[in-house]
Amino acid sequence: MRKNQRWLGTCVLVLISLMLLALPAGVMAGEGGGGSTPEDENPSQYYDSILYAEIEAKLQEIQANSRRVKVDVIGQSVEGRDLFLVTVSEPRALGRLGVYQAIRKTMLTDPERAQELIDKFGDFKVPVFINASIHGDEYPGVDAAIRLVETLAYDDSPEVQGILENVILLVNVVQNPDGRVAGTRRNANGFDLNRDFMTQSQPETRATVQVISEWNPMVVLDLHGFVTPMLIEPCTPPHNPNYEYDLYIKWALYEALAMGEELTAQTGLPYQIPFLDDSGGWDDWAATYTPMYGMYHGGYGHTLETPTASWGELTVDAHFAAVWGALKYVAENRTEMIYDQIEIFRRGFLDLPQMLIPDEILDETQWDQYNDLTIQNFPHAYIIPADEPIQYSDHQVARLIEFLLFNDVQVTQTTSAFIYEGNEYPDGTYIVWMNQPKRGLANTILDSGPDLSGIEGLTFYSPPSVWSQPLLWGVHRAVVWDDSFEVVTHDVRQAPTPLGTVDFPNADFFAFVPDTLAAFQVTNALLNRGAIVYRAA
Repeated sequence: MRKNQRWLGTCVLVLISLMLLALPAGVMAGEGGGGSTPEDENPSQYYDSILYAEIEAKLQEIQANSRRVKVDVIGQSVEGRDLFLVTVSEPRALGRLGVYQAIRKTMLTDPERAQELIDKFGDFKVPVFINASIHGDEYPGVDAAIRLVETLAYDDSPEVQGILENVILLVNVVQNPDGRVAGTRRNANGFDLNRDFMTQSQPETRATVQVISEWNPMVVLDLHGFVTPMLIEPCTPPHNPNYEYDLYIKWALYEALAMGEELTAQTGLPYQIPFLDDSGGWDDWAATYTPMYGMYHGGYGHTLETPTASWGELTVDAHFAAVWGALKYVAENRTEMIYDQIEIFRRGFLDLPQMLIPDEILDETQWDQYNDLTIQNFPHAYIIPADEPIQYSDHQVARLIEFLLFNDVQVTQTTSAFIYEGNEYPDGTYIVWMNQPKRGLANTILDSGPDLSGIEGLTFYSPPSVWSQPLLWGVHRAVVWDDSFEVVTHDVRQAPTPLGTVDFPNADFFAFVPDTLAAFQVTNALLNRGAIVYRAA
């Protein structure tokens, strides 16, 4: 009865040309030609920037001539161009990458034990992730990243050896290939990829998310341009309360100072750190940015904005120097930094409270009005019914669960029906317990977000800055604040895809309700294939 009522009150789509209903797998994905020729490209007008068409051969040459380098393709852009992940470390470490990843997984499954084992890890190396030129027309990041890979691949100086002994460097060499070829900030879909990390609508973003969630890099550096003097985060307030900000700023601030000092030593250029030098306007609230997303995976995240584009090759030098300073800092402070990264996960795992920013770091004149935003009170759990009649769309529920799992959030499912606050929930209901290592990311995805409208003087660098996947995607979820709430659950590895049926395969037409994103996607796919589509009045 409920479905019939919904049909009467909703516009329907009537589809003819039914032979076109058989859509091939992947019809919604972008299918590009891939690659490019030098004639296709729009390089930097200020220096001889490497062309995308030259990058693969350059990386393969380095890999062939250095046992310290491994090159992988982690995905394709909208137009089908390869995304290259370069891994750099000691030859012996490259042969044990699976072991290092397994050790880092211990941080999530038993963080207290991981902290106890730090001194026993021996030559354990920490991953540092470099994301280059997410904006295609901010050219220097790619060139600096390739220079960095070459230096670590071939140089035998004590500085290089010190870095290789302590670090596994992960370099996303060109995060926006289509933008680099076209000379545009955005990707081929016209999307700013540095606003996509909480939506993950673009293939370039999803490839990057997969690397971050698999490696949990201890440091995330995102190479941008152009701000003068060179800008090195951490940021101004307000800070998203889902971060463990006290643990982050304890290391991020001094790592930034190390980057700035190395920049000045190598190039003579000055720098600015928003946390120290500004009172607002360069916040790290939104998890849509690459380094901020990395913070939810325990990373000390920084955006680096190299100086004025017209300075040409000097902008590449600036990025290289700043990253070099970060790598040296990590090599010197690896053990203490990783202990506090694990502490981020331990707090979530044991449901421990957050802590305020230490007094020795806090500048009271900048932070007074934002102190109430620093600490998050996490709920006990979220309840997400799997299907109707509670949910409006089974497809959207499956989409949300898959999104949580893809982002390394732990999801469970009940083995029997239960009642909570007078509502009956069937067996198979999803439960997201908040005593988990990445609780900040889980809460960022599932929470409604705080009401920031009444805070005087509050500004954001790139609004909107509050979001909620359940509200955006039309998924009902209940928030549980009662710590005594208990139900038996088991871990979920994937959400089953809801399947529909066609009752009359020889019918003259079909009608369906445009009540989900999938419905609109399939409608567009049918139109692209030449189907005739009508919308009822």
